[in-house]
Parts: sequence; structure tokens; C-alpha cells
Amino acid sequence: MKQVFFTLIFLCLYTFAFSQTKKDDTYNKGKIYLKDNRILSVKTLQITDEEVNFLHKENLTKGAVDLTDVKLIRVPKGNYAGRGALYGGGLMTLSAIYALIKINSDPYVEPKENAGAILLGFIVGGTLVGALIGSASPKWATIYPKKNNSASSNKINYKAGISASTKHIGLSLRIGF
Repeated sequence: MKQVFFTLIFLCLYTFAFSQTKKDDTYNKGKIYLKDNRILSVKTLQITDEEVNFLHKENLTKGAVDLTDVKLIRVPKGNYAGRGALYGGGLMTLSAIYALIKINSDPYVEPKENAGAILLGFIVGGTLVGALIGSASPKWATIYPKKNNSASSNKINYKAGISASTKHIGLSLRIGF
């Protein structure tokens, strides 16, 4: 019994110790947006300090790009199942409310006894279909460049413009933080 107890403690400590190590920056798939406006869809994406190594998605050949040439790297992280379920359920709930209003406003139509169960079935069905559609749509997270929230990294962009026609003259100034 002591051996089982010590083995369990060892496994717990072993798992805890290795859960604190730094994760490798390797991802199964992703998109690399280059500064020359090309987009590379890749597999087995690995980011080092100086470059990005990957496999091309089309022909599975190895490739590498310097980080100085990369504008953005995005990887799939999660999906929109919750939002799809909310939209599907909400749309079907609004449809059910509209149907109840129409039925109650018509004196010649009498709802069946199981109408509430049928409407509830439509709402649940819409929620499930919305969740299914949303789960097929991946969310993309930006992993490079890493966001820096310090005040020194903030830039102020501005763009001034003049427009004129036969009836008016306009000045514009856009400021972005």
C-alpha cells in the first residue's frame, strides 16, 4: 500500500514539475502574413528567435522565413460554437415569439396542445445547428508580433487631407492612437 501511495505522490509531483516548463512555440497550422503582402498557409509552424520554420500546406515542402520579413502570424485557437449557438437559439426564439403573436392575433386559428413543446424543439434545434455551424469556423489568434501593453510602445498616427469641389472645400485630420 505504501508503494502505491508513493507512486501516486511521485506522479503528481512529476506532473506538477513539468507543467511549469516553457512551452515550445510550435503549432500544427497557421498563416504567415509577409510584409510584401503575401499570405502563406502552413503546417507545423515553429517560431525561433530569428526565423519561422514551417511546412507548406500545398506541397509539404520545408520552408523558412526571417522574422524581419514577417508582418503577422496567426494560428487557429478555438471556434465560434458558443456564438453560433447563441445566434441560432436567438433567431429561433424570435421566430417562435413571432409565431405565437401571429397565432394569438388570428381568432380563427387555435394552437394545438403540444405547440409549446414543438416551439421548444425548434429553439433547441436552432441552437444545435448554430453551434454546429460555429464549431466549423475557427477563431484565429495573433501570436506574432506579441502584444506589448507598455506606454512606450504606443504610437500616434495621423493623416491630413484636403478635398474640394465646386460647392465646398474640406479639411480633414485623422488621429489614431
